Amino acid sequence: MIRKHIIITNPSGLSVDPACLLSKHARQYDCTATLYYKHYNINVKSMMHILSAALANGTEAELVCCGTDEEQCINDLCRLFAQGLEQEEP
Repeated sequence: MIRKHIIITNPSGLSVDPACLLSKHARQYDCTATLYYKHYNINVKSMMHILSAALANGTEAELVCCGTDEEQCINDLCRLFAQGLEQEEP
């Protein structure tokens, strides 16, 4: 299990586009990926879970990955958070 502190820096927070990008990346890995914020345990592989938490710009949370490729997963997701969860160019 690996834990990392993240800050949401996307101006719109975890709205539809950032949530879609985040869950798309998380689903590529064979591990669990969970965001812990206050009383929320958010399954990062579920866009609906991400959206239901309504996390805003500036929110601090803990990202936890646990499983076979947890290190690759957490590095990829932390990279996305660091880049502001902007859509990637095709």
